[in-house]
Amino acid sequence: MKKNKNKYFILLWVVVLILSVIGFIKYDNNMFDYGDGFITLNSKMPYGITLKLIDGTTPSLFLIDEEGYELFGKDFSYYSTPFTCLELLAYAYNESTIVIKYIDNINRDRYVESFESQYLNNNGNRVISFKGITESAFNDIVKDCRLIELDYAKYDLYKRYRLLSFIGFIMSIFCCLRLLFAKKNGYNNY
Repeated sequence: MKKNKNKYFILLWVVVLILSVIGFIKYDNNMFDYGDGFITLNSKMPYGITLKLIDGTTPSLFLIDEEGYELFGKDFSYYSTPFTCLELLAYAYNESTIVIKYIDNINRDRYVESFESQYLNNNGNRVISFKGITESAFNDIVKDCRLIELDYAKYDLYKRYRLLSFIGFIMSIFCCLRLLFAKKNGYNNY
C-alpha cells in the first residue's frame, strides 16, 4: 500500500511539473508577445522605429528611433500639444505612418500622428516627430493600418500566470528529486 502511495505521489509531482512547463511556455518568457496581439516588440515599423518595453510596477512602452532616441512614451509631451502622455492605449502603423492613442495628464484620450520633420539625423534620414490629431482623423488613418490595442490588465494576468508556472516548475523538480534521492537511499517516509 505504501509503495502505491509513493508512486501516486511521484506521478502527481511529474504531472505538476509537466503542467508548469506547458504553462510557462504558454505564458511566454519573452513577455508581451503572446501571439494574440497585445504588442509585438519585433514588428517592422516605418522609419526604422522600434518598441522598447520598460517593465516596472506599471509597464511603459516607448517608441525608439533608428539612432536609439525615445520618440514617444510615458511622460512625453510635444510642442504641438500641451499634454503629457500618462499611458499608451493603442498604436497603429503602416508603411508610412504611425498613429498613437494615449491618455493625457487630465485623463482624456489624445491622438498623435507621425510626420517627417525638416531636420536630418546622423544617418541622413529625416527626423520623425508627432503632431496632435482628432479622434476622427485617428479612426480614418487606422482603417489602413495594423492596430494594436494595449491591455495592461491582461499583461499583469499573464505575468502572474507565468510566475506561478515557474514556481510550480521549481517546486516540482525539487520534490521529484527529493523523492528519487530518498528512494535511492532507502528512505520510505514518502
